[in-house]
Amino acid sequence: MLPASRQHRKIPRMKIVISGATYADKSIRVNVVAPGLTRSSLTQRFIATPDAEARSAALFPTNRIAEPDEVAHAFAFLLSPHAAHITGQVIREDGGQAVLRPLPRMAKA
Repeated sequence: MLPASRQHRKIPRMKIVISGATYADKSIRVNVVAPGLTRSSLTQRFIATPDAEARSAALFPTNRIAEPDEVAHAFAFLLSPHAAHITGQVIREDGGQAVLRPLPRMAKA
């Protein structure tokens, strides 16, 4: 059993799974794209300088910040006929951060 501090993270995921199953017979797919830190005007303060960007990027196994078009492609795929059999899923577009949670790397000087 998961500790109480981690159990709350499963509730939204279960709602998506249940919603996906509930509406699947009506050809309604329910999926979520969960992006990590993505370059945008909203995240600019976290990556305003090269040093700040390097520190932020070090939090991700890919060692970089996502670009907006990368996240958009995940949405485009889920809306395409290629994803017709996908429902009740959370697609993490986060550079592996949610799954691996590695220790942050130090930026190279």
